[in-house]
Amino acid sequence: MAEVANTLINVALERVRDPLGAAHDREDVALLLLDRCQKMVNVFTKQVKETTTVNTTPTQQVYSMQALVPNAVKIIDVRQGARSLPKVGWETLFYTDREWLRRIGSRIEVFAQLGIDLLMLHPGSDIAQSIDVVSVKQTATLGVVGDTTEISDHDLPVVLDLLEAVLSMRQREFQPVDDALKRLAPRIGIDRLSDG
Repeated sequence: MAEVANTLINVALERVRDPLGAAHDREDVALLLLDRCQKMVNVFTKQVKETTTVNTTPTQQVYSMQALVPNAVKIIDVRQGARSLPKVGWETLFYTDREWLRRIGSRIEVFAQLGIDLLMLHPGSDIAQSIDVVSVKQTATLGVVGDTTEISDHDLPVVLDLLEAVLSMRQREFQPVDDALKRLAPRIGIDRLSDG
């Protein structure tokens, strides 16, 4: 399931015709870019997840995600026991009820994520409750070339294509960037890349 970062860096550097890493230092540039590409692909594919049990505060509806789930990039689901709470757009809360922030109930009915920082649980519960937050976990930082990736082998070609595109762009070779993005587009669900 995991691949050593050095192996992926070797493949990417071969693709951009820099096998010795003359233009892209392995530790400083290629490893940093591989780490960022892995994180971006994981946010899109939602492969690396974690479930965190959180205790709510009575009447509170807005929570800092950094305090509740510090490794979360995106909330996938919120569960209360066997019940999965529906996800709504945060603006829906306002358009449905202008007094939404003051509403208190016996149980939480819906959740919303505002940006990457805030989690909203509506209505505020009159007692503390335990919920499970399922989120896309930020992948561990690749600090040395011997570290292993966390995403599945199925998504490694997407990471490699993205890394190749970024490395080629650093070299100001735009045809390889275009080729890599054309290979990448169908894998991430983009039908057509813009011609302009």
